[in-house]
Amino acid sequence: MPFPVTNHLNKAKFLTKSLCMIRDLTLKFRSDVFKISSSEYHVSVPAENPSLITQRMETAGAIQDFEKMEQFKQILNPKNFIKSYSKKFCIALEENNHKAAFKILIKVFGLNPPSFEIKTRYSNHYHRNFSTFIDFLKKVGFHRNSTSQQVISDIYTLFVSGGNSRDTCNVSEISMHLFFATKIIDAISFYDNVLLNSGHDENFLSKSMQQVFLNLVPLEIAYDQKKSESLVKSILDLECEYGTRLTNYQYRLLILGAIKSKRVFLPSEFYLMAKKRAGYTKNSFYGVGSSALQYLFSFGPQHMTRNLSVKIAIEDISKCGSGLSKYDYYWLMSIYGSMGNTDKIIELYNESLAVNNYKTSELHCKALFKSISIAYSGQSEPLWSGRMASHNEKAKATKISKFCIDQFKLLMNNCDKVSHYTFMLLSRALSRMNQQSQLNTILEFIISEFPNMSEYPFTEFLTMMVKNRIHLEDKYIHTFEKYMDKIIYKDGFRYYHFKQHFEKSQEQDSKVEFNIHEMDAMITTPATATAYLKRIFDEYNISEDKSLPIETVETQVQKALSSYYKNSKNVYNYRVLTILLANVRIITQFKDLSSVLLDLVIMMTRIKNINELVTVMISNNIQINTKLINSYMQSLRLLGFADKENIRAWYYEFWRQQIGEIDIPSIFMPDEYSISTLIDSCIVEGHHDLGLEIIDDYFKQVEMAVSEIPMRKEVLVTQSVFYAYLRLLVAIENEASDGWGSFRHSFRKRVIGMYGTMKKFGINPSPHLVCTMIKDSERVGDLYALEFFMGLLRDMEMTGNTPKNYLKKYLAKRKRY
Repeated sequence: MPFPVTNHLNKAKFLTKSLCMIRDLTLKFRSDVFKISSSEYHVSVPAENPSLITQRMETAGAIQDFEKMEQFKQILNPKNFIKSYSKKFCIALEENNHKAAFKILIKVFGLNPPSFEIKTRYSNHYHRNFSTFIDFLKKVGFHRNSTSQQVISDIYTLFVSGGNSRDTCNVSEISMHLFFATKIIDAISFYDNVLLNSGHDENFLSKSMQQVFLNLVPLEIAYDQKKSESLVKSILDLECEYGTRLTNYQYRLLILGAIKSKRVFLPSEFYLMAKKRAGYTKNSFYGVGSSALQYLFSFGPQHMTRNLSVKIAIEDISKCGSGLSKYDYYWLMSIYGSMGNTDKIIELYNESLAVNNYKTSELHCKALFKSISIAYSGQSEPLWSGRMASHNEKAKATKISKFCIDQFKLLMNNCDKVSHYTFMLLSRALSRMNQQSQLNTILEFIISEFPNMSEYPFTEFLTMMVKNRIHLEDKYIHTFEKYMDKIIYKDGFRYYHFKQHFEKSQEQDSKVEFNIHEMDAMITTPATATAYLKRIFDEYNISEDKSLPIETVETQVQKALSSYYKNSKNVYNYRVLTILLANVRIITQFKDLSSVLLDLVIMMTRIKNINELVTVMISNNIQINTKLINSYMQSLRLLGFADKENIRAWYYEFWRQQIGEIDIPSIFMPDEYSISTLIDSCIVEGHHDLGLEIIDDYFKQVEMAVSEIPMRKEVLVTQSVFYAYLRLLVAIENEASDGWGSFRHSFRKRVIGMYGTMKKFGINPSPHLVCTMIKDSERVGDLYALEFFMGLLRDMEMTGNTPKNYLKKYLAKRKRY
């Protein structure tokens, strides 16, 4: 029985209405999301044509033309879709056209590129895209005569390299490419893993993002807080424009990429923006919160602000409904390690074990060993250097080392496989704590049980030998020789130092030579280049009456720089520039200054203003930091340009401004070296009044800054600042001819007040500093100050925190060295 006419009419009206809705949605999607003219994709949905069906439908006048409806279906056919877009995509790849490639890929991905943060919750929607994406890859590969893997590699290259935009400094243009790159790298890596089993992890993604930042974001933007903020806001606008938001995980990728590429202002800007837009309603924000701890460890206390600190990051993670993970404890322990707080490290380690039901994992041990080695990196001076460990210090180091060994034993019992990196971290921790016997035991165990993993522990063992000026036992000679053959190509810096130490004869004047092949293989890093250049300059400086010809020095320097240029991707490293600046007086005597770095160093010394120097370096995309600026000031002092006006400008116009930045990261925060250089410049040039003015104002500014952000004290106030202050006081006392003859009472007040200042900042003076105060008080004849510090030293010895008879040993070592 045929359907009634009314049913046919209703069915026809429904089809017509549905097709019109599809047409409207299609046009709206393509015009609004992709910003392409609707006429380019116009789909004609014809009016009803009754003559093509039945007479009954003809009278209704509401039925679609089925021939044209088939035409519409063909347009939506996946095969035609893939054929059309694969050709366009090939053109986009050839032209390095990010925008066109992005639009096509978003279409292929179905507008929803997957992200690792929802890895366990993929809906069928994502899986339905697999067949389309596979066909798309095959079609693009066919057009380009490439494999699917090569097509994916080409996509990575396009978005990582920056294509045709790497020379632009336009914030909106850069933000667009960052947006494209983050979306596509996240999505492609997922498909690459699932379809081609590539095994890409987050480390691969963060390194890819690092290259994106290096290629796309110039320092001119990254070192400018307002431009960095503008770039991040531009990304928000792009989310609206393209109708697809960056996920929280993609913000995490942006933060990690900015950290690795040292785009200093961007990590905090990305974090604060992600926090503002996400709130705490989703657990997925946890990844962003976790990245903040990695950022704060990587950049240090100077990047802690009122808006982002360790405390704030932990609170943000907690508000996500998530506790700290093992990875969070890893970075948190590293942060406290950089502050030398071993008690806090052990406390956090035990907390992380409790979270993991007291089952020791490899990540737990890595976190413990790494943070302990960091904590002791600033306290690992060898015995011959003048630092004498107290009974309490030795006992504490021994206790911590035994704790580390115990945890390592638990790990070996719980795990079938332990990475070489864990062995290395344990060995490094023991080495820096000067635990020679325990390190020997670990090394022999690894050599016998895990010979393939012995290289890294052996490296740390040799480092400790060099540090303490100990020569190898005969049983290690063969191992050492085989080790040196390997390490020259892996770690030129250690190869240089180990050869210097272990192959040097007992005669003081002997010299270890390096041939040209060794230099080319060895000088592959800034650290090695710096060490080798330092040796050349030191030989000239200590030669009697500068008997070493300057031509020989120039030749050696040029050879070293030539090897460095061959092997380095970024020659403008602050370490190399620092050693060249420190020896600028020698360099000015060279006949040939056409070398890139030598020319740059000479140019830097012609600039007398720090703000101008920073602007010039950043505009040339050369990274600059506090250490390099400090070397720049020292070079000007060596050249005689540290007059009173310049020193005053260095402090008041630059360094003082950095201290007060508490709402944004202080990327050039003054440290112990820069303040010491300022004070020493005042001493050398005789500007004692300016020196006192600077040090008084500095402590005042630091006190205000530390009250807001306590952890910044770790950078701003260290014992080295007080050594410089003491040198200034002694210089003033010795310079009676400058009108400071009545300074003795002021000296007493200031030198004793110095101890009060240290206590105010929570600093316990080292016995070495107290002995220096005793020596200088005696030198200027201030018996009151002398007795004060003698009493202080006796109290320190009684607590067990200072070795007995420390002053006697201190004075004896001064005579010896």
